[in-house]
Amino acid sequence: MSDTNSLYIQGQIESSYLRKLRPAHYDEELRDGCLQGTRKDTVTEITARLASRSETSNIIWLYGVAGCGKSALASTVAQFFRNLHQLGSFVFFKRDDASNSDVVGVVHHIAHRIAESNTHVRKALCDALAADATLTDADYRTQFQKLLVEPLTAAAPYICGPVVIVIDALDEYLHPPSRKALISLIASDMAKLPPPFRLLVTSRPDMDIVRAFRSGPHIASQQVEIGTEDATKDILLYLRQRIDTRCRDRQVAKSDWPAEGDIQLLAAYTGGLFVWASTAYKFMLELDRPSMNQILEAEKTISKNLDPMYSLALDHAGDWTYTDFALPALSVLASVVLIKEPLTEEVMTALLNDRAVRQVLDCLGCVLQWGPSTPVRALHPSFCDYLTDPKRSGARPWFLDAKIQSQFLTTRCLQLLTSKLRFNICDLSASHVKNSDIFDLADRIRQDIPDDLAYAAQHWAYHLCAVDSSDEVLFELDKFFQNSFLHWLEVLSLLGHVGGASEAMAAAEKFAQGKNPHLATFLQNGIKLIGIHAPAIAESMPQVYVSALATDPRRSGIMAKYMMQFQFDVPLAQKWSILLKAPVAEI
Repeated sequence: MSDTNSLYIQGQIESSYLRKLRPAHYDEELRDGCLQGTRKDTVTEITARLASRSETSNIIWLYGVAGCGKSALASTVAQFFRNLHQLGSFVFFKRDDASNSDVVGVVHHIAHRIAESNTHVRKALCDALAADATLTDADYRTQFQKLLVEPLTAAAPYICGPVVIVIDALDEYLHPPSRKALISLIASDMAKLPPPFRLLVTSRPDMDIVRAFRSGPHIASQQVEIGTEDATKDILLYLRQRIDTRCRDRQVAKSDWPAEGDIQLLAAYTGGLFVWASTAYKFMLELDRPSMNQILEAEKTISKNLDPMYSLALDHAGDWTYTDFALPALSVLASVVLIKEPLTEEVMTALLNDRAVRQVLDCLGCVLQWGPSTPVRALHPSFCDYLTDPKRSGARPWFLDAKIQSQFLTTRCLQLLTSKLRFNICDLSASHVKNSDIFDLADRIRQDIPDDLAYAAQHWAYHLCAVDSSDEVLFELDKFFQNSFLHWLEVLSLLGHVGGASEAMAAAEKFAQGKNPHLATFLQNGIKLIGIHAPAIAESMPQVYVSALATDPRRSGIMAKYMMQFQFDVPLAQKWSILLKAPVAEI
């Protein structure tokens, strides 16, 4: 066999092992770095420290207040080492994105990315996966040791270094107890990585992160300073470049507004907060000339607090005394701040059942990031904090009472499920096929399970957990389980989220206790049913009926409730093709 064929076969074998990993996904191309010419001294200092070998520390912790530009710095540093082919991995978190909430997924991502770019690491990693077929099912510390520490140590003699791993916005990883585990893993265990490997970690100075990172002798900390003369100069350059770029893109001559003096004053007001500058710039574009003075006369302490800017922006967004604006605006803000996963304008409209969403988003464009078919996000996490803190916005009409808004979101999710779920929602034609064997399942899901229905099916219980008590929610909860329980399990099976069913039902059972004993009992039996049949349902959607319902004891109440929809005089599997075409009876 030729050397070329041998290398090809070896590459295919290694690729098959790497596919066993479940790396988290990060859209690196969506991250904006520092504008050219800004933060030069800080970037130079950080890159120099990462490039130099240190016997005492292999982690640099870059911390600072919200909006000081940590993420832009992290992206710039990552790009610097990427250009040198020395970037091992770039990991970042967003508080409104739950997709990367698994510590193991983070470990897999880092291991996978480094292995992609280094043959020695790839071989050591594949050897570890070949030696233990169950390794990817082990606890996260074992996987960290076997998939990162040992392969990197084995490959270290062949690596000149540095190989830099960038972890940005650690404070936005908000999934306890995973948060505690990830902070500990980075602050303590990452010190075990061999000398060629260096880490840059950025975060706000949250107390749990401060405690973990300031106690490690192997961690060098660096604060992103704000309010300095250099920071103000950088923001001034940022504002000028933004305005010049806008004029160039629109092929218009630069006007005398804003005047250079206004720009300089605006830069001075930022106090070194780039998020203030970006928010002010975006808001400035939406105001007429006389309103520019309102920005320039904002609170002089805005360098420490974005609240005046948010208040000014929201106050100009619409007439909050007008119910037809205020109510949908609060619903939209709640759907940004309290949502489990960010929603697009289209999904938000369907979930809220409000055609005013698009109009409201247009009004809130100065504080929300959004576009066609892209998720709606707050410009910065501090905006979410501001809206939900009664001490900061409690007297304002846009204050979000988390309990009230969570009640509304829970109700909407349950109503959506009850109205849209149906038997055999994807119109499958056989009862014996696994989900993985349905060649066009992804197309069927896109066609028959819209994103708003998928969100409601997966996350209604997340919002329910924030509700103390509500007769309206209890009514919708009872209606949902009495009519759509099995159809909900169908959707969870097709979406690959059966694992969350028991937890969701447990939350519902807790909510119903003492208020609706019949529903609580129904849910207790449903939890038992899921506990027995979850593996089968997860593998094949029809098992909701073939396995779970057909074998459920009549006394549980579940079979009795759904008996009028199905006839079980012969084994259900033999009648499946008929059932698939049968109309669903009202219960």
